[in-house]
Amino acid sequence: MTAVEVIRQIEDLGGSLAIDGDRIRCALTDEAQVLVPELRRIRDEVYRALQDRGGPEVHMPAGVRLLRWDLKPPPVEINTISVVLDPQRFAETTLRQLEASIQRKPWAAGNWSVRDLVERLEQVGVQVNVEEMEK
Repeated sequence: MTAVEVIRQIEDLGGSLAIDGDRIRCALTDEAQVLVPELRRIRDEVYRALQDRGGPEVHMPAGVRLLRWDLKPPPVEINTISVVLDPQRFAETTLRQLEASIQRKPWAAGNWSVRDLVERLEQVGVQVNVEEMEK
């Protein structure tokens, strides 16, 4: 059995594996316990396969346990839903972000594009027109 197959079987059985320094941390269900001998046999290959995934090296905050790291191939669509409780403040802040985005300072614009910021303003009742920007 290959390392990838062992990892997949453990995850399919509800278990998880993660790298912690030079160790492999296991959270195994009763069903996945049968794979422990195979896991020990090919430990180094499993370790490298987990490294190749990229995910288990990510620092997990205290109190958070990684259950599965199986990234989707890009592009991945993310939907954002926001609720605005203070439309006045939201509009003022968004206008400042819009100004920063127009000035090509994406970090100051919250990494929102001009188009996104204009749409966010429209959603709270502020309609603006952005004149063509210099290239």
